Amino acid sequence: MSDVDFLRREVHITSQLDPAGRRAPLKTTRSRRTVPLPAVAAEAIAAHLAEFGPGRDGLIFAAARGGPWAASRPLWMAYHTAAVAAGLPDGTSSHDLRHHYASDLLAAGESVHAVAERLGDTPQLLLNTYGHVMPDQEDRARTAVDAAWAAPGAEVAR
Repeated sequence: MSDVDFLRREVHITSQLDPAGRRAPLKTTRSRRTVPLPAVAAEAIAAHLAEFGPGRDGLIFAAARGGPWAASRPLWMAYHTAAVAAGLPDGTSSHDLRHHYASDLLAAGESVHAVAERLGDTPQLLLNTYGHVMPDQEDRARTAVDAAWAAPGAEVAR
């Protein structure tokens, strides 16, 4: 729970859980990062903690006895149950949620570098993976240049 700073509305990614559920070092130095915590996520985490309390070692999402989830069928079942309860399409994976997060940020105009930082990826990997979700990037580029060079008060074609 110390990884979530509700006051500053951010999450500190400092470690990961290995398949046995133990804290382990992150894969790369880029993986160590601070991610903004949107209000919708902060409220959901707070409600979860109010109902279930934190697990051992400050875990927010813990198994029934308070310990970490091991990568196993019970973990998959718990995730699947939560996804269905949230109204997500059948088969939605955590990878799908990561893709959705990146796609939403890119569609909102967040820079490639900023989104790559949030995901712990390189900008090149991000472009290779998510470039297809920016179909209007050419139109935005045209509009930006036209606006920069337009006469004062002139209307810019979009």
